[in-house]
Amino acid sequence: MMTARRELTDFERGMLVGARRMDHAISEIVREFNIPRSTVSRVCREYEISGITSHHGQRSGRQPALNDRDRRRLQRDQKTDSNAFTDRTTSLAATLVGT
Repeated sequence: MMTARRELTDFERGMLVGARRMDHAISEIVREFNIPRSTVSRVCREYEISGITSHHGQRSGRQPALNDRDRRRLQRDQKTDSNAFTDRTTSLAATLVGT
């Protein structure tokens, strides 16, 4: 049974590559680490091509709570009127608490 989907740590990626470099078959690595075959193959192939095991590419996912416009607005409010800043951050925090 395979594990739940999650990002591999750099250490885990290194362990996969290390096992492969020690001439273990991909099927052995799959059984030992309980990681999908496609993941093991991809990690090893990426290492062969680029020579690195870490994967720090941009990932899709939840967008930041504040966009650039919101940040600029909060900074402007903070500089000009501390009450407006407090009111805006309080209301923003209230909306973020539920998320």
